[in-house]
Amino acid sequence: MRSERHYPVKRVWGWLRALNSDVQRGMDIGGLTRYADDANRQTVELAGEELFLPWTPPAEMFVSDDSILIRMDLPGLARPEIDCSLVAGTLTVSGTRKVSRASGRCYLRGPTYGPFRRSISLPRRFAAASQLCTVLENGVLEVVILP
Repeated sequence: MRSERHYPVKRVWGWLRALNSDVQRGMDIGGLTRYADDANRQTVELAGEELFLPWTPPAEMFVSDDSILIRMDLPGLARPEIDCSLVAGTLTVSGTRKVSRASGRCYLRGPTYGPFRRSISLPRRFAAASQLCTVLENGVLEVVILP
């Protein structure tokens, strides 16, 4: 008996093979946009099961003489859902954005859901830093690191 769980994976695999073939033939940007829209629908239609790949939130880093400020866009997350660690001169921010359920069928999805992880190497002079302060406000995580 075939498992129903393998069917969605085969559909996605077929979609990726078709995309690879079109890219090798020199597909135009409009075609790539159509594939992205199709992928959005495919993710939602997978037998009630949604597959989400790890993603990386956008970030920016500002370095001054006495501190580092790192900002990450993490809309829709609460502070307890985000893990921040500072080990050996590398800041790592991770967590999972859960899908918000609504009635009806989703045909378009903008935000990225699922697990995320972002590691940022600090400048050498902050390699021994161990103090960090985090604030999450309006979907933006701010991390201040002191030497």
